[in-house]
Amino acid sequence: MHTTGLAAARCLADGGVTVYGVSTSTSDLGRRSKRLNLVDLAGKGVHEHLLGEWLYGYAKELGGRPVVLPASDEQALELARHHAQLDEVCRISSVTPSDYQRIVSKEGLYGLGEKTGVRVPPMVIEPSAAELRIFCDEHIGPYLAKPYYNGVSNCALREKNRVFPDGPSLLAYAEEYGTTALIIQRLIAGGDGWIFDAYGLCRRDGSIAVLASHRRIRQHPRGLGATSYGEIPAAPRGLSEDALFERTRKLLSGIRYHGIFGIEWLHERATGELYLIDFNARPFLSIGHLKDCGLNLPVLAFRELHDDPLDDVDPLPTLEHRYWMNVVPDLRSVRRRCLAGEMTWREWVNDVRRATSFAAIDTKDIGPALYQSRELAGIGLRYAVKRAWSRIVG
Repeated sequence: MHTTGLAAARCLADGGVTVYGVSTSTSDLGRRSKRLNLVDLAGKGVHEHLLGEWLYGYAKELGGRPVVLPASDEQALELARHHAQLDEVCRISSVTPSDYQRIVSKEGLYGLGEKTGVRVPPMVIEPSAAELRIFCDEHIGPYLAKPYYNGVSNCALREKNRVFPDGPSLLAYAEEYGTTALIIQRLIAGGDGWIFDAYGLCRRDGSIAVLASHRRIRQHPRGLGATSYGEIPAAPRGLSEDALFERTRKLLSGIRYHGIFGIEWLHERATGELYLIDFNARPFLSIGHLKDCGLNLPVLAFRELHDDPLDDVDPLPTLEHRYWMNVVPDLRSVRRRCLAGEMTWREWVNDVRRATSFAAIDTKDIGPALYQSRELAGIGLRYAVKRAWSRIVG
């Protein structure tokens, strides 16, 4: 239960829900939170792929069919695989295992995108050596390689994304490591400031209860990673919320989805087109940011799983505009920009000042932020050493 799970737990606690947070690692931020009841599984052999089996016994013992919200793709898939059994003792999404696999797996998601008529990047899926050479001949680099989904066990690439500048470097990697469970795309010009998310919740019948927008101003790793500095609602460059939501509705029309979602779209600079990038079929990293702006999705999901029709919910609510920062990843991103002369620390300080929502920092729950402070000290020390060294050698 790292940053995403902690954020969802805090949202539920703010809504008056008693929260039990499951932790399988001693490094989990949620272990330091006072907003939840810690269920400590660290060192007990209950890994994410075994969570469904463990959860049945725990939920049965707890009683009352508690609501269960996953905090990762692997957890969402695990809950879906054990749905028939778990539904007896807890309340979880009704999405079938095949449909979860379809949207969590990039292969299935991009197939759904093509079926529903939304744009997807040019790609080749788990290609042979010959197919990959043809793809490189037809599409000029750079290229983006990504696993079917985060944590897939049979993919050699353990990163969320990796960029290859040209065909020879991509082909060399494929020859050494293979392309099992790998998707290769032409890298579309976008990146920080041009990535948008549609956040929302679908009811059990697949209808959309609510929608909101988000812009990734900075990401870590840069241009391709998770948000480190963002804003809600989005303030697009030449892109309306209507266009973002229209594509989102079109995509969701092709599947009966149930639960919280965060769908990632890339706004191509050259053409203005929106490309489908990713589908988080679960709470997402900045879900606490959304709550601070006025929309508490975990509480709405909790209500919906208790068969509340949510008739009182505005499907397109007016949200308070706020900037959000995940301080440690953003410092890592900004440190590289400052060293490269692309940004100044004064600019970053100004970004901190205008941020009114933070990933780990919560004055009512200071433990996770104190734990992260050790990382902050390490980043500052490494930056100072590099600056001093550059002055010596320069």
